[in-house]
Parts: sequence; C-alpha cells; structure tokens
Amino acid sequence: MLLCLPLISACGGGGGDGTNAELITVGVNLPDSELSEFIQDLVRQNEVMRESGIMRGRLGMAYDANGFPDAAITTYR
Repeated sequence: MLLCLPLISACGGGGGDGTNAELITVGVNLPDSELSEFIQDLVRQNEVMRESGIMRGRLGMAYDANGFPDAAITTYR
C-alpha cells in the first residue's frame, strides 16, 4: 500500500479546480484517415468533458500508442 502512495500523489496534479486548460492536439491530419478521425473524436470529447479523467486518459493512451509520447505525457498531466 505504501508503494502506491507516490503514484496516487502524482496523479492528483492539474489546476486544483479539476480542469486542465492545456489540451494537446496532435495527429489530426495524419494520412491514415481512420486514425485521424479517431483522435479528432477523442479531442472533441475532451473539449466537452474537460473534467473527465477517463476521457483524458483515453486521449493520452491514443497519443502514446500512436507515436506521440510528448503529447501523451502532457495529456496525462
């Protein structure tokens, strides 16, 4: 249990009010139109549900899995 404490603390960052003003948008103009549309849809969902950690995590995972590690890290924060 004590080993998980630093991880839990690290996940609590952000603006303090439950929002994160910084929404990274990359990968929306890729040659792979299906992937581009998928990322665009996730970005739109994050714009609507700015306080949703689940939606932010999904966008971060999409960035991470598709070769945008810097955008993923910023999105997770």
